[in-house]
Amino acid sequence: MIDVDVAMALIQRNFPEVAIRTVLPITRGWDSFVLEVNGELIFRFPMRDDVIAYQQKELRLLPVLEQTLSTPIPHFDYIGHGDANYPYMFVGYRKLGGVALEDESITPKQLVALTPALATFLSELHSFPVEQAIQAGVQEHTPGQWRERYQGRYEDLQRRVFPLLDEELRMKSAWLWEDFLDDRALFVFQPVLIHCDLACEHILCDLEHGRLTGVIDW
Repeated sequence: MIDVDVAMALIQRNFPEVAIRTVLPITRGWDSFVLEVNGELIFRFPMRDDVIAYQQKELRLLPVLEQTLSTPIPHFDYIGHGDANYPYMFVGYRKLGGVALEDESITPKQLVALTPALATFLSELHSFPVEQAIQAGVQEHTPGQWRERYQGRYEDLQRRVFPLLDEELRMKSAWLWEDFLDDRALFVFQPVLIHCDLACEHILCDLEHGRLTGVIDW
């Protein structure tokens, strides 16, 4: 179990050079407990065993990926280890500035101004050599494997969710999924490296200058 006190103790034990003045827990997210320290550092603590594999993949991939991106991404300056109270490793990096793209105050005009920066980021990310990503631990997926992945998700929903729906909603849901899975044209593409969770809360931006200031949570 991880909380603010346990996290602070782990940071102090692993990194005595970090003088903790202020802490702010960031409660969003299912995978990690996140703590902002001194308004300038972010520490991420995995909450489950399976999250460790994702974190280790980031540790291998991001140092080589950041060399090819013009948009900042986390650089893990701190790699800590748990104790009897918390059995996992954890990471820390210098906080990336900017406003999350999900901010409701962002205007349509500001979103349009961010379009070139978003396009540049995606072009750079998708141009990263797939072979190099695989060497860094990213799992390879062919188009056929992507379809199998979605097929498996559909079958899982049929077992666990469909019994909870009324007949009309069940039929609509089945039509949407089967129409998607039967469209073979959707699964003819050249695989590229993707973020895999590129939600608005993971994209940080400078609205005044129309640029991205960071992409987090890979």
